[in-house]
Amino acid sequence: MKMKSFLSLLLILSLCPHLNAQIIYVDADNSTGVENGSAANPYNTIEEGLAIIQSQDTLLIANGTYSKHSFLISKCIAITGESQESTIVEGDFVLSSSLDTLPVSISQLYCKNVRCSDSGSTSTPLIIRDCKLQSFQDTTNSVASTGSILFENNTVIKSIFIANASCRGSREIADCETGGDVTVSSVSSKGNIRITDNQVNGNIWIKTVSRADTIFIDSNSISDSLVILSVSARPNSITDNVIGKGLRITAVSSSGNFILDNQVTRGSIKGSFVAASPVLIDGNELLNGGISFSSRSANVAITNNVVNSDGSVSGIKLTTVSGGIISRNKIRLPYLPPTGQSTGVDTNAVSAISVNSAAFKGIWENDLQGGSYGIYLKSISSSGIANNKITSSHTGIGLATISCRVDSNTVTNCIGDGMILDIFPEIGDTNSIQLKFNTVMNNGGHGILVIHNALLGFSGDSATGNNTIKNNDGYDLYLETPASLTDTIFALNNIWTHSTEAEISEFDIYDGKDNDSLARVHFTPFSASGINDASGIEPKFLLRNVPNPFHESAVISWQLPAGSYVELKIYDFLGKDTQTLAKGYMLPGNYQVSFNAFGMPAGIYFCKLKACGTVVTKKVIIYK
Repeated sequence: MKMKSFLSLLLILSLCPHLNAQIIYVDADNSTGVENGSAANPYNTIEEGLAIIQSQDTLLIANGTYSKHSFLISKCIAITGESQESTIVEGDFVLSSSLDTLPVSISQLYCKNVRCSDSGSTSTPLIIRDCKLQSFQDTTNSVASTGSILFENNTVIKSIFIANASCRGSREIADCETGGDVTVSSVSSKGNIRITDNQVNGNIWIKTVSRADTIFIDSNSISDSLVILSVSARPNSITDNVIGKGLRITAVSSSGNFILDNQVTRGSIKGSFVAASPVLIDGNELLNGGISFSSRSANVAITNNVVNSDGSVSGIKLTTVSGGIISRNKIRLPYLPPTGQSTGVDTNAVSAISVNSAAFKGIWENDLQGGSYGIYLKSISSSGIANNKITSSHTGIGLATISCRVDSNTVTNCIGDGMILDIFPEIGDTNSIQLKFNTVMNNGGHGILVIHNALLGFSGDSATGNNTIKNNDGYDLYLETPASLTDTIFALNNIWTHSTEAEISEFDIYDGKDNDSLARVHFTPFSASGINDASGIEPKFLLRNVPNPFHESAVISWQLPAGSYVELKIYDFLGKDTQTLAKGYMLPGNYQVSFNAFGMPAGIYFCKLKACGTVVTKKVIIYK
């Protein structure tokens, strides 16, 4: 006999749940004429072994070739071969629908396929481990909560296809290699789906209508695409995968998507929903593609991603009625010329970041290069565009909005204008775009082109102004105000290219309408270049007298090297502003404030200090 008798026997016995379980032996090479299923006299066909085996017994199959169209498994048993390469079963294994909730396991052999039921339902757990299959296809209509599938460490020559109309059992595919697609499909799905650590030489498809479970797709290598389609869906956890041609998630309603630390070789991450909350897209790397997300309402955070695009798609594109933050991403696109559209309608422009939203949270701390725009935002209102670094785009920032704060951004070396501040044409002819502590320098067009109105420094309001706008090829500030606007545009306390009021008025600021009856710029007082300019001098910032993590309170201290407007805030992990600890103009010196975390949930928070034209962020952890 060719069995590794003692080693295999010890392994099987260690897996047997009951001491009275038997081992039935099969060896195709037994030609003695004496067969009783013992180790000394094994059966020479699988059919003979299956005919006498009882529940919880093991069928141990020696190396060889075994022929039959299909084998019906009518008992809850274990079937084990010697090797997936040399124990060759030229047929299928089919589980009987009459089985109970004890498991059936198949390991260490080759077969064409395994099916969970010979009819329309099953409640039997199925474990397939260390096998080689031509394909794995199961279309059992109804699967009970006990009818789970564990498909582990197998090689599948073609594809894996699991399709159930109703499934309450879990389905797990782990450490496998396939020559084609992996598909898991269900009309009603209530058992978790786990696809982990696989080499998939094709696509992964998850297709459901109503899903009350969680999908875990983790650490797979996928040569083509990952696609999740659903009408109503519970959470999706998609982490640490290498994906060849992109990721797409589509659902009407989804209650949680976490897309973390994936690498997409060529293609995009796309999400399309009616309503989705929450969504976190964090730490992904796109080598040639973008992130595109659309929803009517979405609590979505797109953070810490590295995105490279050849210019065929925007780096990050978000379309939603309300909700969303985009922060701490690094995005690289080639330079793209202007589209010829006005800012208010240019939503199809390819940009490093493009947002079209009625109410939008903000765009913070991104490092952006290239595109027709570094940032394009069309929104009725937005909490702000802050602390972004933008270079080599055609236009650094293009705004079509009514209300937005533009704070502490650096816009340099763009081919066209540094910023275009436009009207939101559907709403009206007034807005409250407020700019403070921005640096707009060395751009090929105008520094800031105002098509309507903006506050670049308002008398008595320390929340605006202190911008550095200089050395641009056009005017530092160029106005294209409409005939209906006769208000003053305040641009106080800024640094311009020139240093006297007469020179600034003649060379740095220009009214394109050249009409005294229209809006005029009030730009004095102003800060002369090189005087009282603390921009770029980073303040010292630390947590003091407490550990980090801390329980309920901390002392936060900072040192200002020069007088500056200061803002100290606490944000949660999704970027929500939870507390303002300090705000206002402060003289040089040392400062401290208490941070009381009583009543705040445990978790990761960010303490953000804006001062001296820079921002310093420290991560803090609150534990309970």
